[in-house]
Amino acid sequence: MIVDRLKNVTHLTSQEKALVDTIEAQPDLVLHASSHVLAKAAYVSPATVVRLCKKIGLSGYAEFKSMYTAEFSQYMAMREQIKTIPFNQDSKMEDILHSLPHIYQRAVNYTESMIDPTVIQACVEAIQASEHIGIYGMGLNYPIAQMYQYKLQAIGINAVAYNTTNWSWLEQLNLKKTPTFAILISQSGRNQFIHEALRQLKSYDIKTLYIAGQKDRLSHQLATYSLFAMTGGSALELSTTLFTVSLIYLLDCLTVAMHVKYYEDIERITNQINDKRNDWLMVK
Repeated sequence: MIVDRLKNVTHLTSQEKALVDTIEAQPDLVLHASSHVLAKAAYVSPATVVRLCKKIGLSGYAEFKSMYTAEFSQYMAMREQIKTIPFNQDSKMEDILHSLPHIYQRAVNYTESMIDPTVIQACVEAIQASEHIGIYGMGLNYPIAQMYQYKLQAIGINAVAYNTTNWSWLEQLNLKKTPTFAILISQSGRNQFIHEALRQLKSYDIKTLYIAGQKDRLSHQLATYSLFAMTGGSALELSTTLFTVSLIYLLDCLTVAMHVKYYEDIERITNQINDKRNDWLMVK
């Protein structure tokens, strides 16, 4: 959503920060205000309003207001349903069952609003051009890397999940000039294993996609492409749950894009498998 872009834009001036705070404190103000009225409410100049809109990739205030208005009802509904700390010791099972779907949806909506489609397209093309896909993750991220490995393998793509860096294997890929692409996952953005893997992969000229819950300048500089998943500030905010849902959404965007790329091959193989299964059942 457009409000997520506002909250996550980096390098804000004090005036721009005041403008973002005003919009968050008075969410219905934008619906009726011109750029001059909004600027006056935030005690900033109209030029600051335009500059902030351009920082989030828009042409100006008119485009921002149009997108904000279109998303306003959904934004307010989520704002009402989802608290920063959604549960406490008094939460009942009914609260959990009702709120979790909204939390999941919030994570997906946030992630969608932050995606740069050109990055997704570039990664799809890099995967298509590669003969080996490495997915790197530690802790909880490793099972997710394994799950993505299986999804890629299911559509005929050679993928392997790693929770350590196999330097000798990377050297073999390099010597054999095997086209390779790597995806690296870190919720904190400060994982030393991921940093070292990014350095080594870059030394072999292997293109990389870095997915993190928090922006990290070093990893961003080392990686070819970067995407950011939603996360919270602590376990009370369900930070791991938010990151996991957001991460799976990002990886599935890549998986489904590859599925579309290879649709005819997948359709043919699926039909062959079904025919063999039917033949086996008839013999049975």
